[in-house]
Amino acid sequence: MTWLVHKNFTYDETYHPDFSKVESPPEWQTHFWHRMPFDARAGEIVAHLADELNPLPDFLKANRRPLVSGRVRALIEASEPSVHQFLPCKVFDRLNSPVPKPFWGLNVLISIEAVVAEKSNVDIQYAPPEYQARTGASRYLRMKGEPRLVVDAAKVAGRHLWVSREFPGHYFVSDALMASFEATGVFKVDALRVSEI
Repeated sequence: MTWLVHKNFTYDETYHPDFSKVESPPEWQTHFWHRMPFDARAGEIVAHLADELNPLPDFLKANRRPLVSGRVRALIEASEPSVHQFLPCKVFDRLNSPVPKPFWGLNVLISIEAVVAEKSNVDIQYAPPEYQARTGASRYLRMKGEPRLVVDAAKVAGRHLWVSREFPGHYFVSDALMASFEATGVFKVDALRVSEI
């Protein structure tokens, strides 16, 4: 079974603290939605929180990009060792002290076009040339009405975390990885169960 997770991991904005300042390599700010590795030598991400959130979530967004806690990284790495990229990151509280748990910039490097549009409740929109040039996708899909998404089980077999060029703005997470999030108490993940055929 597969789960669909929003790129911010939760729709509840109260779980997304604001940042007063984020310093990051230019590539991190302009990179188009995962799939390609960053040059890790370009520098680290430094993020300064503007407000307090206690407990601090396991997922943060900085410059519209995801930061994940050390325990989330460990769970992802346990599922798919050395597959995805985790960029060095320092997060400071509003008093400029390091937050008590480590965070990493997450760059998901697996892209799979597995959504079966004809069996899902989605609008199919054909991509403009610039989108096709950046992603290689000729169309993109948007959920409509009652959420229902179906993926091709054969295409996602053995995978635990991936993105889709045709369905941007989300992660696809395996049942096993989602179960590990829940079992270890990873804080605040909103997910939609996805059917497989």
